[in-house]
Amino acid sequence: MTLGTIAFGVIGFMIIEGYSFSESFYTTIIILSTVGLGVVKTLSDGGRWFVSLLIIISIGIFAYGIAQITSYIMEGEVQRYLKLKKILKMIDKIQGHVIVCGYGRNGKQACKQLRSHNQHFVVIENSEKGIEDLRGR
Repeated sequence: MTLGTIAFGVIGFMIIEGYSFSESFYTTIIILSTVGLGVVKTLSDGGRWFVSLLIIISIGIFAYGIAQITSYIMEGEVQRYLKLKKILKMIDKIQGHVIVCGYGRNGKQACKQLRSHNQHFVVIENSEKGIEDLRGR
């Protein structure tokens, strides 16, 4: 979205104000970054309206980005990602472990025996019910 806004700004300044590509790019970046160093040349009325539109679009994109980041954090995606990363790191360190394929009747029994002997193991399971059973333990 940001690249699209930059392209929109560059093209707009080239068409409305007759700026070169370099001048258009510089002016667009100055406006979008809110640095406020000023424009390359004095703007026409159409240019001022275009700048106003460009500012409104950039504020909207910024607000959308903040909303997406907040939503991502609030929905627990970050926590899930960190938990998964921790589990994968732990699995990478495991050596001499047993891999249990499936957490059905036999898989549960195998895991119970492995736990009783303090043996490290990894379970591979497809079904949601099996995964929920594993999480509960």
